[in-house]
Amino acid sequence: MDHPLRKSLTEIMVSGALDHHPKLKFVIVEFHAGWVPHCFWLSDFWNEHRAPTPKLDLKPSEYFQRNMWVTFINDPLSVPFVDLIGADRLMWSSDYPHVESSWPKSKTYVDELFAGQPNEVTLKVTRDNAAKIFGLQPS
Repeated sequence: MDHPLRKSLTEIMVSGALDHHPKLKFVIVEFHAGWVPHCFWLSDFWNEHRAPTPKLDLKPSEYFQRNMWVTFINDPLSVPFVDLIGADRLMWSSDYPHVESSWPKSKTYVDELFAGQPNEVTLKVTRDNAAKIFGLQPS
């Protein structure tokens, strides 16, 4: 299901394009985020063990950490991997008004997903990251 996305994302990370356009931003939506740590590992592994063309300034995972964000709705693997993905790179989404939306139980979803997480992480992922990317002022 997410294989074409991961392939495209990896190609962007290893193409050298992000060396030339370091301020370019990508927001990956509707693919959840539990796959991201594996994508980091695999792209960094291949980059290290094969001669990359072109030569990259950063590891592929570091380009993600600088240029990319990923959203999720109710992916039970996203929040447990927040330290690997980066709290600054995750954004929770309700996907309202679509059928896969968490609405009208969004608060329940968030409470369950973020149980045990510091409030700072919950606020970043559910509010602050999107506000920062899109230039909004959280209320």
